Parts: sequence; C-alpha cells; structure tokens
Amino acid sequence: MVDGMCGINDSDEQVDEFIRILSSVKDKVEVRISFLNYTKQAEKYGYLSPSFDRLREIEQKLKDNGFESYSFGNISNEEIGCGQLVQNKISKEN
Repeated sequence: MVDGMCGINDSDEQVDEFIRILSSVKDKVEVRISFLNYTKQAEKYGYLSPSFDRLREIEQKLKDNGFESYSFGNISNEEIGCGQLVQNKISKEN
C-alpha cells in the first residue's frame, strides 16, 4: 500500500522512481494507493494527502507501466480505510 503525501511521493519523479525500483516484480504485486490517513504525526508535521484527481493520475501511470493498481477511498475521503482514525477518536475519549 502507498499512502499519498503531498510533496513527498506524489510527484512524477517519485512515481517514476517507484516504477523503476519495482518494475522487475510488477507481475507479482498489486499497488493500492490511498489517501493519507490522519495521524498525530501527520498533523504535527503538516502532511497532507494529494487530491483525488492526483491519486487517480498516479494510479493510471502505474497501470500504463504494467502494474495492477487501484485507488482506495472516495472523492471526499469519507471512507475510513483503516483503524487509525477510529483508534485516535477512542484514545481521545478515554
């Protein structure tokens, strides 16, 4: 799984590097691209997720290079893909 992060791994250069490094195993992996989950560290360092459209562009670039790839989440990022958001809320309440 690849969490998208603005300015960290969402540039064409970073995607190209990812493709280059994993090209020899592209038939053995499936790449899930997701919005960056909220965490206290993400908030602390100001990490943000790329837009839905940018995640789709990255997904398509991977597909164009022979990778099985899909985006996880929806356009408003309302779908919780893992327990981090829920756990953070539970931690604040207890």
